[in-house]
Amino acid sequence: MRERYKFKLTSIILFIIIFSCDSKPPPARFSAMLTISENENTVFSGSIYVDGWKYRLDLSDGTEKISIIVKNNSEWTWLLMPDKKMCAYLRRDDPENIDSDPFLGLRYLESEYDSELVGNAIINGYECAEYVISNDGKKLMTYWEAAALRFPVKIIEHSTTDIVTELSGMVEGYIDDNIFTVPDDYTIIGQRLKL
Repeated sequence: MRERYKFKLTSIILFIIIFSCDSKPPPARFSAMLTISENENTVFSGSIYVDGWKYRLDLSDGTEKISIIVKNNSEWTWLLMPDKKMCAYLRRDDPENIDSDPFLGLRYLESEYDSELVGNAIINGYECAEYVISNDGKKLMTYWEAAALRFPVKIIEHSTTDIVTELSGMVEGYIDDNIFTVPDDYTIIGQRLKL
């Protein structure tokens, strides 16, 4: 009986070790300032909060504020409009959603096209691996992923004009989980999802 118990326990531990070595670790916990610019003009600025496989963007174009909450274990994202106290649930794979969130756009392009490691660079104090996503030789996106954060700190979407998303002022550490919830006083204008 004791030997059988030891064997089962050893098997479970071995399975956990193999599984953890095979899976990609989640991104680190950190917050940062974020800017999205086109032709060197800032289009959006704000903050990002990352806690493992979920993140929140708080963005402003100078007149209107929006927040986007993404949880990788959900097929939905939450679009919060703080000025109106409204929230819409959007499908992650919705083309408008992919276009409005550079990180969802990056993951979508990665799943559809070739991604190649092309070098290394230091971006805002972090050692990064540089990747290029292309389709039939045409560059679609270049991004730099910080090894310590396991998250992209700079993305360039290549089109007629380059759209640059960049993180700065990263602060690693605890992120309050309440930031990834919809406030009770918000009106839901899209599909309701059990959280």
